Amino acid sequence: MQLRRKKSKDLSDNGLSQVPVFVIRKYRNITNFSIQRNFIGEVDSKFFAGLNRLKYLNLSLNNIRSWSGNQSNSTRDLEYLDITGTIDWVPDENILALPKLKELRGVTWCKFCPNCTVVNPRNLVNEAQRKQKAEECLREFDEMEFLEFGKKDPTRFVRHRFSPECMCVKQSECEFRHVVMPYLKKRTSLPQHLFYLEYIFSPFTILFNCVVIFVILSSRNLRKTASFILISHTGIIDLLIGIYAIWVAHVNISNIDSILEEVMWAGKELQPSTGPIFISGQLISVSISLLLTLERYLAVVYCVNPSKRMTAKGAHISLLFAWVTAITFAVLPIFGVGGLHYNIKRACTPLSYDKQFQSGSSLILLSSLACIVLLYLANLPLYFKVFRFVKRSSNQVGVKREISLARKIALLVFTNFIFFAIPIILILVFSIFAKLESNPFEFNGDSFKSTIFKISIGQWLPVTCLNINSLLDPFLYAFRHAHFKREVRRRLHRLSRKVFPSLTPAMNFNSVGDTVSYDAPKTKQMSKIDELKAPQSGARKRNILAANVEFEFQETEKQVTKSS
Repeated sequence: MQLRRKKSKDLSDNGLSQVPVFVIRKYRNITNFSIQRNFIGEVDSKFFAGLNRLKYLNLSLNNIRSWSGNQSNSTRDLEYLDITGTIDWVPDENILALPKLKELRGVTWCKFCPNCTVVNPRNLVNEAQRKQKAEECLREFDEMEFLEFGKKDPTRFVRHRFSPECMCVKQSECEFRHVVMPYLKKRTSLPQHLFYLEYIFSPFTILFNCVVIFVILSSRNLRKTASFILISHTGIIDLLIGIYAIWVAHVNISNIDSILEEVMWAGKELQPSTGPIFISGQLISVSISLLLTLERYLAVVYCVNPSKRMTAKGAHISLLFAWVTAITFAVLPIFGVGGLHYNIKRACTPLSYDKQFQSGSSLILLSSLACIVLLYLANLPLYFKVFRFVKRSSNQVGVKREISLARKIALLVFTNFIFFAIPIILILVFSIFAKLESNPFEFNGDSFKSTIFKISIGQWLPVTCLNINSLLDPFLYAFRHAHFKREVRRRLHRLSRKVFPSLTPAMNFNSVGDTVSYDAPKTKQMSKIDELKAPQSGARKRNILAANVEFEFQETEKQVTKSS
C-alpha cells in the first residue's frame, strides 16, 4: 500500500509508554500511523479521536494488555490493524465492530495459533481469491456449527464474520487443535469412561493380594515353603498391577483431551513411572508361572525323593534372578538404550524406538515378546509329564494331593497366558485387517475412530485384562490351598479373641489338618498321620513315603522347629 509521505506518521522506537495524543492532534489527516516497537500496554479509543481518515494503524511489538472505549467513534475508516507481538490481549467487539476493517494482523490467542491473520471477506473488495477462500472457510464453520463447540476467541471472530486464516489452512496445528479435535469430540463419545472400571477392580485387586502377602509373610511355615514363596511374589506383582491400573486410569480420565490430541498430532511418551511397572510385571509374572509349574513337576514326579524337590533357597535364588532381569530390561527405555523409549500408543508393549536404531530396537522388542511366549509354552511339556506320571501312579495318596495342587497351578498359569495373549492378538488382528487410518483434516475420515481404537484396544483393554487377572490370582491358588486357609482362620480367631475375649471360646487348631476343636474334657484324638499309619503298618516303603507327602506341610513345620 503506497501512501504519500504527508499522509503517514512514524513514531516507532521512541520508548513511548502511551499514545502521544498531543502529537496526533497535529496530524488529523494522516492515513498511515505507525508506533511500533514501543512500550505501550494500555490503549484508549480516545487517543485516536479526530483521525477520521486513518486506514492503517501499526501497533506491533508493544504487547498491548487492554484496549478500552468505542473505537468506531474514533476511526470508522480503519482497514488494517497490526498488533504483532501482542500475547496478552485479543481484539474484542470494540475492534471487530469497525465497519470497514479488512484485516487484523499478528493476532495470538494461544501458543498453537501465533501471529494469525484475521480477515473480513465483506471488505475484501479487490482481493477476489482471498475473499473466496475466507467465505468458504466461514461456510464450513457454519456447516459444522462451530459456534456451538469452538473456543472463546475463535468463535468471537466467526460470530462477527471474520475468518482466521490460520484455522483455514489445511494441516496446520492451529486448525487441528481448534477445529478438528473439538469437532470430532463433539460427534464421538470419548473412551475415558471405560477407565472407570479400573477404579472398581483395582481396590479389590490390591486388598486380596495384600491379604495373600501378609498371611504368607507372617506365617513361619508358609514363608519357608517353596510354592508359597513363589505365590507371595505373584501377590507382589499383582499388587503393583493394581496400583498401575489406577495410575493409568487417572492419567487417561484427567488428560483425555490432551492424550487424544497428542496421539493424533505428534505422539506422546508414556510416563516412565508406569512403563517399567508394566514391563517388569509381564516378565516376572511369566517367570513365576514357569517356576510354579517346575515346583509342582518336581513335587509330583519326585514325590518319594524329597531331596530333588525345589527348596526355599532355590526359589529365592530363581526369583532374585527373575527380578533383576525384569527390572534391568524395564529401565533400559528410560535411559534410551538402543533408542528404546516408552510410548503411550502401545500398552501391551509400550515401547517405541528412534529410526536410527530401528533394526536393533525391533530385535529387542520381538525378542522380549518371543521370550514371554516361549516361557509360557515351556509349561506345556512339564504338565504333560506330570499327568503322564499321575496316570501310572494313580493309586498313591500323596500323588493325588500333588496333582490336585498341580491342577490349581495349571489353571493359574493358563489364565495368566490368556489375559496376556488376548489383547496382543486383538491388536495384531486389527492392525493387519482394520484400515482406520486417514487424514484427520478430512472430517468424514476414520482418523478419530482410529485414535479411539488405539486408546480403547491398545491402552484400556491390556490394562483391564492384567487387572482382572491379578484380581483372580488369589482365588485360583492361595485362597483354595488348605494350609493357607488354615492360617487365615487361625489369624481371624486370634483377632476375634483380642476384640471379643469374653465371647470367643478357646480353640485349638489341629497341628496337621484343618480341623478345629474347642477346649473341653474329651478323650485323646488321633492325628490324621496316625490314622494313616495304622492301616499301613505292613505296606511297602514307597506307599508310606507317598502318604507322608500328603502331609508335607507338617514335615516342613517339624524341620523349621528343629532348625530354630
